[in-house]
Amino acid sequence: MQVAGGSEAPLDELCITGFGRANALCPSFHDAPAQASRPFDGGRCGFVMGEGAAVVVVEEREVRTMLVVELVLVLVLVVVVLV
Repeated sequence: MQVAGGSEAPLDELCITGFGRANALCPSFHDAPAQASRPFDGGRCGFVMGEGAAVVVVEEREVRTMLVVELVLVLVLVVVVLV
């Protein structure tokens, strides 16, 4: 099994100032920030800074099948014990 992941958090003064000076950030919607992020709208005015993270797990099919079977057995045991 292989696990790969990463994260990014560019919300610091340097990044926001740089993108602001480049006029890349959306200058509108300061009073309604939830409406500022409209990436597919024809009237969009820039982008909104954000953070992100992701993890990918890669494993062989046989190993995954065994793990799923074990998980199902554990869940069945938990249900039997609770009932």
